[in-house]
Amino acid sequence: MKNSISALLLVMLAFTSYAQSDSIEMTQNKSKINELNQRLDNLIKTTGEIPKDSLEIKIDWLIDEMKNVKSDITTLKTTVNSFSEDNNKLLEELKTNVVDANDLVDDRYYVVIGSRRDEAKAIELTKKLSINYEVQLVTNSKGTWHHVILTPNYSKEEATRKVSDLKSSSTFSDAWWTTSKKLQN
Repeated sequence: MKNSISALLLVMLAFTSYAQSDSIEMTQNKSKINELNQRLDNLIKTTGEIPKDSLEIKIDWLIDEMKNVKSDITTLKTTVNSFSEDNNKLLEELKTNVVDANDLVDDRYYVVIGSRRDEAKAIELTKKLSINYEVQLVTNSKGTWHHVILTPNYSKEEATRKVSDLKSSSTFSDAWWTTSKKLQN
């Protein structure tokens, strides 16, 4: 029995020492967990106070620049769309500047500043010249010639003077005057 008591005592002593070493490790672990929690709390509290590092600053700058570029692209799209609308309006105006030769006033003279056989080239020339001059596109009755004429009609003397002025200034060296009947044919 003595042996069994001493064995029991030995087992209790071993269990107590094991329990104590386990509780020491547990206390150390709890202490480390508390320390880590404290450090995490401090980090969360001070993140607003810590200055940004250069990479974070660069990323923020890039994001801002991307927002600016996106805004600029939106503005450009709006501008391009308005240009497209303006171009469509100009094309419609250009079509209205195309005059049937039969609509010209008889007994008046017209100054021709360009002629083309190809209608598309004549329209392009009319569009180009309409920037600086009041012009109209006149197509003869056969549809074979397209003449760009100055919009006003003139008396014979005025037309002669206008052609002379245009040729002397080298603006239109091939300018010529004609009647509405000749433009029709």
